[in-house]
Amino acid sequence: MPAKVLLKEMLPVGMIIVATVIGLYHYHALPDKIAFHFDRKGQPDNWMPKERALLLVQGVCLTTYLLLSIWTYFMPVMFWWKVLMVLFLCNIHLVTIYYAMGKIGSFLIPMAPSVLLLGYPIYLFLNLRS
Repeated sequence: MPAKVLLKEMLPVGMIIVATVIGLYHYHALPDKIAFHFDRKGQPDNWMPKERALLLVQGVCLTTYLLLSIWTYFMPVMFWWKVLMVLFLCNIHLVTIYYAMGKIGSFLIPMAPSVLLLGYPIYLFLNLRS
């Protein structure tokens, strides 16, 4: 694998590693059950044991990264789509942790930048197809 490709892959892999390390660092400070799903008003409506919640979010993030790596192998132009998806999923992981610790009051406000960032690649992807 060329060095240029490895250097580019450090960005999404680095985000996954940082989110994992932060999750492990705060693991003992988390309550036994953490909010995992939120309604439209940003209030929790589903709870899950912390072990399962953290593993699920990181598992989805890693699986998404691997699947999008296969996709970008065939369509290198979509690399930034992969980076933004990993950023979005790592943001979900971190917001879940900090919400459970009571460090943020609303789940929706920290998620807004990620949702906005994802809108642009979706728009580009749909326009590239037509």
